[in-house]
Formats: sequence, structure tokens, C-alpha cells
Amino acid sequence: MAFTITDFHDLVRLLEQHEEWRKELRRLLLTDELLNLPNAFRELHKLVDRRFAELAEAQRRTEEALAAHRAETDRRFAELAEALRNLSETFTAHRQEFLEYRAEPCSAIWRSAVTSSWSRSPPWPLTGLGSWTGSPGCAGPTAKRPGFSSP
Repeated sequence: MAFTITDFHDLVRLLEQHEEWRKELRRLLLTDELLNLPNAFRELHKLVDRRFAELAEAQRRTEEALAAHRAETDRRFAELAEALRNLSETFTAHRQEFLEYRAEPCSAIWRSAVTSSWSRSPPWPLTGLGSWTGSPGCAGPTAKRPGFSSP
């Protein structure tokens, strides 16, 4: 039995009208792998959806951890900045104190240090100490020392 163009169009029309004939024809013409593609695609789609949900959750947790670490880092930098401010203020105060002591004649510093431990007058007279400022290690207010600037 030979098919003509009219017969082929009749076959197409009949296949369109009968779903069970199309299924049978598909089974005969296509391989099992091709027939199983819709099911495989559905399974793959489910797997991809599940993986995307897992990745979204992991991303959310990562962002939360990053926010926590950023807050901790900001807190620690603030502490460091405060400590640095305190050190700077302390250094400035000590430098000012140093410059004030440096400006005093050494005899006054020496007398202050020696006499502060006595409850009454010194055991010997403190004469001849007024010009002590020129001795090594005791520079007067106009002395130049390497590494120090004058006030």
C-alpha cells in the first residue's frame, strides 16, 4: 500500500485526532533516552531549584557573618582610635612637662630633688650650685641637644 500526498495528510490529520496513535508512533520512532528526556528534565529542574535555595541560604548566612565581622572590626578600630587619641594626649602632656623642666635651670631642679626628701634644712649648705647648669647631663634652657627642638 503506497501513500500519496493526500494519504500523508490524512495520516497527519488522523494522528492529530487520536492521541493514543501519536504516543504509539512516538514510542516506535524515538529511542528510550529521547522518550525519558521530559522526566529527566523535571528531575533536573527540581535539583536545580533545591541547589539554588541552598545557595541562597548560604549567601544569607555569609552576609550575616560578614555584617557581624564588619561590626566587630568597626568597634575594634574605634577602640584603637580612642587609644591612639589617649596616647597622643599623654605624649603631648609629657612633652610639655619635659619642655618645662628643660627650661628650668638645673640648679633649681637639683635643689628640688634633693630638698624634697628632707623634713628640715639640708645637712650642708647649698652654696655654689647656682652655676651648675654647665655640667654634663644638665643643660640649661638655651642648650642645644641633638634630637630635641627648643620650645
